[in-house]
Amino acid sequence: MSGAKERIEVRVDADLKESVDRAASIRGTTSAAFIKSTLRDAADRVIDSERRIALESESWDRVCAMLDDDPAPIAEMVDLFRRQSVFKA
Repeated sequence: MSGAKERIEVRVDADLKESVDRAASIRGTTSAAFIKSTLRDAADRVIDSERRIALESESWDRVCAMLDDDPAPIAEMVDLFRRQSVFKA
């Protein structure tokens, strides 16, 4: 990992600072390392939740059925494919 170049400053109350210090001690790390690790984990979870779509079984089955169905022809596309290609000599 490259050296730290950015800084985040945040003020917290004494209870939260004490909890962070205690949790870091339990993990055998510094408060700063604990905070960085926890922030990374939380950020990754939020980003990952935006990438995934959770569907119940019934909804998944409907999506699969729609993907398996033959698409209805689009008149404009049918007409377009009947024309001679502009790439043919």
